[in-house]
Amino acid sequence: MKLAILGSGVPTSSSKKCNSGYLLEVGKIKILIDLGNGVFKNLQKVINPIEVQGLFVSHFLHQDHINDLPPFLSYKGLMTKRAKFRKNAKKPVTIFAGKSFKQSFNLWSQLFPVLFTRVQDLNLIKIKELNPKQIVRLPSLKITCAQMKHTVPCLGYRFEHKGKSIVYSGDAEYSKELVQLAKNTDILLADCTKPEAFTGHMGAKECGQVAREANVKTLVLTHLGMESEQNPKMLKQIAGKYFKGKIIIAKDLMKLNI
Repeated sequence: MKLAILGSGVPTSSSKKCNSGYLLEVGKIKILIDLGNGVFKNLQKVINPIEVQGLFVSHFLHQDHINDLPPFLSYKGLMTKRAKFRKNAKKPVTIFAGKSFKQSFNLWSQLFPVLFTRVQDLNLIKIKELNPKQIVRLPSLKITCAQMKHTVPCLGYRFEHKGKSIVYSGDAEYSKELVQLAKNTDILLADCTKPEAFTGHMGAKECGQVAREANVKTLVLTHLGMESEQNPKMLKQIAGKYFKGKIIIAKDLMKLNI
């Protein structure tokens, strides 16, 4: 399993950070986890976007996790016109998201009718709405989702392959559901928007607590707002009081192997 961090920031982060987005590669399977502002351009630095087969969305009511879906789909549609890329570009991408995503998708199609008409006419996407605790199986990959505690409905995801796993909290407060989802995982991508917790988000302390209680191997602090981005040593010190394993501060285009 290979993980590329495409976006580790939030809207208030510096220009060095895009919003939420990650690329997971498992053999020939390439999937995106969230697709926030700026992530599409970083994706292009890692792979050709037409290679992406699936997108797992944590939540779609906050734009910093989904805003680059239109340029991603636009690129895919345009590549169907180029002979060199046509075959791969025509393969549909499956979007996995929570309930009511189709309703939001239909609203987008009203904002960008030309783009979405082309995408739908060419059958470039499939949408699968997920329930909490639902399991998705792809070739060589098992994905489990769980409801996170956030200000809007949000799913956390666990990706498993041959005894290895990655867990993504999405935006989340501390919860037993997150601890259970992250149990014994190799990597936990944890929401650390600010050094201290606030409504809908963990702070460094809560990230460390989840990692300790779940027996996580490596804790990656991500979704970093201005205060977190400017104080990486402090984040590590706070989280390190509660979790004695490896702690990494996420950076855009950072790559991790599991």
